Amino acid sequence: MEKINDYTFLIDRPIFEFVRRLPALRVLRTEYKVFSDRSNKQMSPLDLSPLEQIEEIGDDIFTDIEFEFVEKGSLTDFKSLKTIDLTPLSNVRKIGNNFLKGCAYMDAIDLRPLSNVRKIGDNFLHLCKWLKAVDLSSLRELTEIGNYFLEGCSELKTIDLSSLIKLTEIGNDFLHGLYKITELDLSSLTLIRIGERFLIGCTALQNVQFNPNP
Repeated sequence: MEKINDYTFLIDRPIFEFVRRLPALRVLRTEYKVFSDRSNKQMSPLDLSPLEQIEEIGDDIFTDIEFEFVEKGSLTDFKSLKTIDLTPLSNVRKIGNNFLKGCAYMDAIDLRPLSNVRKIGDNFLHLCKWLKAVDLSSLRELTEIGNYFLEGCSELKTIDLSSLIKLTEIGNDFLHGLYKITELDLSSLTLIRIGERFLIGCTALQNVQFNPNP
């Protein structure tokens, strides 16, 4: 682990090992991919409580991690992770790219702790194909969503975007390939910019409600 300043570190070790040593950081970022040690059978489940002071999560912190059982690993491409407690991330205001990307067996997630987030980067929950529902109604401070938001979450049937009254920008491929979604309420959104391929592949979508006074 390399210290950049009192608030920023670069990580070259597994995130589950790193969080046990955290001081009062404000920004969490990495130049490296984060990998788990698949040979360590004594690894305990990840406890995010040391991240309570974090206000910004950088790119790839929680992505491209390979492991077989949640007891062995850290945060994403969790092959057997079904849910995760995000409560310690309640102070986070910005989330970088690839947050929890590729959690292929996650079937539920509570996003209420992210109520202070203003900006979400690319590939948020990308390819979390077993998620059935996502509730974003608590993210009232959110102003910007990056590319590929929830793309590939093919089992997703319901999305609650109500209360996102500050959201003004969404990137490319928003909800791309969600072919089980039948209705979508966007009436609370006052969007200034919508990226390319908006709702492409949502073949079952029958009803979309837009803000009548954008």
